[in-house]
Amino acid sequence: STQEKKQNYPPLIEKIFQHIIDRNLNVKSLAKLLGYSPIYLERYFKTYTGKTISEYLLKRKFDEAQNLILYSDLSVNQIAEKVGYASSKGLIILFKNQTGLTPLEYKKIYKKTK
Repeated sequence: STQEKKQNYPPLIEKIFQHIIDRNLNVKSLAKLLGYSPIYLERYFKTYTGKTISEYLLKRKFDEAQNLILYSDLSVNQIAEKVGYASSKGLIILFKNQTGLTPLEYKKIYKKTK
């Protein structure tokens, strides 16, 4: 997203954003790739962004899934797989936590108005 690009972040934060965007890595993989501990990376990232890497990744996943639900004809299972879940269960939990609705309930309510 362009929001991260507008800020002037230190090089390590820029690398983290780039790897998240390019490779969709989790915190452990990212830490190993960059040669830092996951805990250090999380704290460092949060210092500059206000969010942990995990929170940022979850938000990206939700945003992508939300877009697919509203603007594609993919099934919940297909969307779950596309954003990195092994089954629709993870996506349903994510949506319930973020919106209080299942992905299908969300689609019924909001797809009509978009």
